[in-house]
Amino acid sequence: MRMLLLGALFLTVISCSHSDKKNEKPSTTEETKKLYEDAMSFMQRENFKSAIRNFNIILNKYPSSKYEQLVMYNLASSYESINDCNKAGIIYQKLVRTSQGNAPRTQAEALLRLSYVYECLGQDEKVIATLQDAYKRKKVLPIEVADAEIPARLAGAYARRGQHKLAKKYFEKARQGLKIVNNQVRTPNKKKQLLAKTFYLMGSYSQLEIENIGLNKYIESLKTFQPYLLRAAEFTETKWSPMAIDEILYGYDNVWTAISKQKNNDNKKLVRSIEKVIVAINMLKLNRLSDPNEESVITSLFNTVEEKEEKFKRLLASMGAGLELTEEAQKRLSIKKSPSKD
Repeated sequence: MRMLLLGALFLTVISCSHSDKKNEKPSTTEETKKLYEDAMSFMQRENFKSAIRNFNIILNKYPSSKYEQLVMYNLASSYESINDCNKAGIIYQKLVRTSQGNAPRTQAEALLRLSYVYECLGQDEKVIATLQDAYKRKKVLPIEVADAEIPARLAGAYARRGQHKLAKKYFEKARQGLKIVNNQVRTPNKKKQLLAKTFYLMGSYSQLEIENIGLNKYIESLKTFQPYLLRAAEFTETKWSPMAIDEILYGYDNVWTAISKQKNNDNKKLVRSIEKVIVAINMLKLNRLSDPNEESVITSLFNTVEEKEEKFKRLLASMGAGLELTEEAQKRLSIKKSPSKD
């Protein structure tokens, strides 16, 4: 589950707009405050089950307290953290409705989180719908979210659904957003994190399932997404870069598993799939930056990638295909590396 655990804390600013509950007794207010503060402390210590218990007590015992929207958001966030996407989604949906007209920032953030819930559930159509709704409210969101994160995730979702024209449109919006972030964010570490995160979101294919789209389409998806994951990895940022490296390798491991299961099937068709994988790996290598001071994690990534390439080549040779790729595959590998970088 990709989420910013304590991002929910921004919602404390809206408590002032909900502080005019005239009928609340002082004892009720103090008890609610204590339950809420304890729940937030549980979240910070990643004790999400205790946080969920406290948040539910507040909602059930004091449903009209000034903390209501804060509680709903953080309760849903806690459910996300334990991968209970269904319960998180139900609460975010309710929050989107209850914040209509009175808390636009809360509504926009709830829509953004709801899109992650739908991603968790593998429902890209709903991911797109909620991201589009959040994008319409971009004025109340941080610039890096409005101009980079949302377009990046829309691009990825459209690409996963094979809607390449729309994917291209939002990839371009995300690139433009990256330029804005690069120009406006002054803190080097924050900038590094935001850029790595955006490239990761542009390239993530973890929601793709070979069983659903087929082996060859999955391999084509690797070729589409892996340049963005590689850019994220090359920032060597502490959170998003390792995730990008893991996802690159995860994709090729998935392909190996799928091919291994099909060894007794149509040999000619399988040879073609293996050729496609080798082409994809070589295209990844072409996207590698020429850097004499390359970080060790990137060197290690490509060492592992080359080991995987050798496995695929040995399998191809064992099938009597030799190591000669088809004319089309050779043509794809003749593409020269571009020196440009986003």
